[in-house]
Amino acid sequence: MSQLSPITAVLEAELKRELRQRGIVIWLDKDGYYNSYVDELITRYNRGDFFAPVVGFRGSYLEMVLALETYGNGLDPEPLLIHMPGHTEETIRKTPILELYRAGYRFRKAFDTLIREAVTGRINPASIENYLNNGITDLPSAEVWLQNNLSQPQDGLAAYLTSLSLEWIVDGILGEDKVLQSRISDQTALNTLTEHLYRHTGMNTAFVCFFHGDTPLSFLGLGETFAAWLMCVEYVHDLTRPPHLDALQALTQLSLPLRKTCKQLVEYLRKRHPDIYAAKAAIVESHLEQELNQIRPEDLGQFETFQWEETAILQGAVQALLTGEFKKALQWSQSHTESASFWLERDRTRRLEWSLIKDAATLGYMIQGAGQLKGKQTLREALEYYTQTGSEVDKAHRRFEQQRLKLLEPTLPHFAQLLEAADKLRLKLGFNKSNQPGTTSKVLV
Repeated sequence: MSQLSPITAVLEAELKRELRQRGIVIWLDKDGYYNSYVDELITRYNRGDFFAPVVGFRGSYLEMVLALETYGNGLDPEPLLIHMPGHTEETIRKTPILELYRAGYRFRKAFDTLIREAVTGRINPASIENYLNNGITDLPSAEVWLQNNLSQPQDGLAAYLTSLSLEWIVDGILGEDKVLQSRISDQTALNTLTEHLYRHTGMNTAFVCFFHGDTPLSFLGLGETFAAWLMCVEYVHDLTRPPHLDALQALTQLSLPLRKTCKQLVEYLRKRHPDIYAAKAAIVESHLEQELNQIRPEDLGQFETFQWEETAILQGAVQALLTGEFKKALQWSQSHTESASFWLERDRTRRLEWSLIKDAATLGYMIQGAGQLKGKQTLREALEYYTQTGSEVDKAHRRFEQQRLKLLEPTLPHFAQLLEAADKLRLKLGFNKSNQPGTTSKVLV
């Protein structure tokens, strides 16, 4: 069997994985991009070069049904690939293949998605998008296009960079290892490294100019700019709204393979070089003040790329406590106490504050949902109320008071606000400010 070309190899690896995991796979190929590949796959199966039988629809349902008669009859369906060019989830329901379709696994592979997955890192992003925008035809044509682009000769440094993992390059640009820096001897070499990073992560000239200005890049400047790129890609794609800065809006169009690579590398940088990450993040924040000044806690998603984001959510949670939005404060505090972010792991005072916010928000949320003892007509009703609801409020109150005495220190950044929130909660429970906290609350009498 001859070696598969790069795009076909990516496609076939995914097909094999699905066939082994799913058994019967129905391949919906609306535009018929993969016909020639499937015909070759059938030939390879017949001569023993492919492990699963392949049946393709080629205009006659009768021929296809006859070809499928020996398949799909066992209790445990064995791997079988059925290729249906020209069909979608709707049209397949009007064919004789419907029963197998229901029993099997639907497989689709958008051609532009395959191209991006297969050639990202080999071809620069602009060339990929230009090719896709000019109208793709079929898999063989794409393979020819890729081969023509890869046939360009590489210099020694370009070949050397291709042999390295991206994590190793991150270490070389941003870490303590000086081997890579020793290979970047002049501006031409630096341009080669910059182009390599562009192919693999999408860091383009526009972003370099935005972050670094018009002055020529140095090796150290490239490292700083590259760190900024990785952080900004993560930040932009974690937002729940578009970024405000024009320079960041372009990052929303980054292809999925490039985003995945950037995400992988920024996580590697945080884990492998935490001090360097924190220092570079502070520098990047200074370039993004116009953007970060407009952040609301609701804008932020799962990741806190910058400490500024964690600060914004912390301030939002404190404010939510003061305004009685306990559910919101509880949601934010749970996410920060159950899985501490990079920034919380480096700052004890913030961890203390989040712990206090969680206990306060828990108590406030329970008070809001508890109802009142006042109005219960009989002792039995009062006992049932306390057993089902009031005792849980008591437990939450006792925990909050214990944590308040233990953790609420005057050195905390939000000491005054947290103390005010504590007083408001105690008033809701029937205490005056002059009362000393007891072991049980006056549950909403």
